[in-house]
Amino acid sequence: MAIMSVVHLRLTGDVERALVLLHERLAATRERKGCLRAETVQDREDSGHIVLLETWESPEDEAAYRKWRAEEPPNPEWRAFVAAAPEVWNFTLRDDV
Repeated sequence: MAIMSVVHLRLTGDVERALVLLHERLAATRERKGCLRAETVQDREDSGHIVLLETWESPEDEAAYRKWRAEEPPNPEWRAFVAAAPEVWNFTLRDDV
């Protein structure tokens, strides 16, 4: 059963540079097993508020991805732009509604 993860990021500093780094990070996300889609939206009033919309084939694929991200070595440049820990919500996609 496919799921959607909604990830809120709070960026600080040079948001445009942070978005370049995020683009690079999302390339790896999109190549992970089970990633069907990863989109990025930016708050029109707060450019440092970014929301990632990730669609995964299964909860197991999403969990494996989060584990992989947690275990990767920290990128000091990326971490300098992250104002707070990401907030992640997972939803079941309902095609029957």
